[in-house]
Amino acid sequence: MNIGDITTLVKNHQKKWVALEDDDVIAVGNSVKEVKEIADKKSRDYSLFLVPEENVGLAPLS
Repeated sequence: MNIGDITTLVKNHQKKWVALEDDDVIAVGNSVKEVKEIADKKSRDYSLFLVPEENVGLAPLS
């Protein structure tokens, strides 16, 4: 998955933490801890992103 695909997936989650597994959003929340707790229950293989305001690049955590 390229950065354009990721940006499209998370565009409705500005100012939130988002966990992605392949091409699915599996968790969204206000804190890393909150999102990791939800995502850990659903998958062991996911990436966390902090989605900024519109027109700013993504900040991957893992």
